[in-house]
Amino acid sequence: MNATTDLTDHDPSLFWGGLAALGWLLLCGLPLARADVREHRLPDRWTARAGTGVALLLGAAAGRAGPEAALGAGAGALALALWHLPGALTGHVGWGDVKLAPSTGALLGWFGWPAVVAGCAATALLAACQGAAALARGRLTVPSMRGPTRLPLGPAMLVGTALVAGVHLWTLAP
Repeated sequence: MNATTDLTDHDPSLFWGGLAALGWLLLCGLPLARADVREHRLPDRWTARAGTGVALLLGAAAGRAGPEAALGAGAGALALALWHLPGALTGHVGWGDVKLAPSTGALLGWFGWPAVVAGCAATALLAACQGAAALARGRLTVPSMRGPTRLPLGPAMLVGTALVAGVHLWTLAP
């Protein structure tokens, strides 16, 4: 669905597919966020489950939702994976974040490019708030900000995606 599409003229599978994929991502996101906060890593078994489930659920709904939603999901997954890749290559983003990005990107892309951009902005804002809180509590120092930090990005990615997808689902609710 793009920004010019009338939201009142949509197939309900756009809503139900997005809702199912969001539910699955949140279900997988709980252990992912917990591991990232505690261990600063996103376990492969959970990023793989999240990605597989989101892909299967959106793929199942794509037959009725239309090619625009399916292409948007695929493009969003690829875009966010490629967006996080340079950060991982330089050590500023963990590889688990790169593996989680296609799941969040597919869900956001399902709703269109404005959702992908809003999800990235929400993630950045949440991560900035997390960094500011860590600075205020003394868990992060300014000199350490010149290189890679130990702030978990996974929870911000998941919450940012959930917020943006939730707003889109609210506008599409039957």
